[in-house]
Amino acid sequence: MAAYAKACGEIPRGLRGFEGHAIGWAQLFPRHAEQGESAFFRMEALARLVSAKPLPGWTKPGREGGLLTLEVLFAAAAEEPVVLQKGEIAFSRSSLLRRAFQLAKRME
Repeated sequence: MAAYAKACGEIPRGLRGFEGHAIGWAQLFPRHAEQGESAFFRMEALARLVSAKPLPGWTKPGREGGLLTLEVLFAAAAEEPVVLQKGEIAFSRSSLLRRAFQLAKRME
């Protein structure tokens, strides 16, 4: 997920729609499109979660209106099950943060 986030960050701002992301996942997962699609939807769910309500200690404002995000949060998003909320793919905030804490503890 962190590699995918980095690749997406390198996509020119005007090309960061679905097509731009599809190019990004095709480059990262050339033989496994389903992994790229999964990364895309997980990243979208994570973006909605962090932009809906701040995650102090996990994210902070970055340049050009973006958010700097700790890598462990991307790792948690890679493992955490996604849920459907109001017709959108999402993460349970409490569950994702619990997993991030668990992963951070293992990385110590």
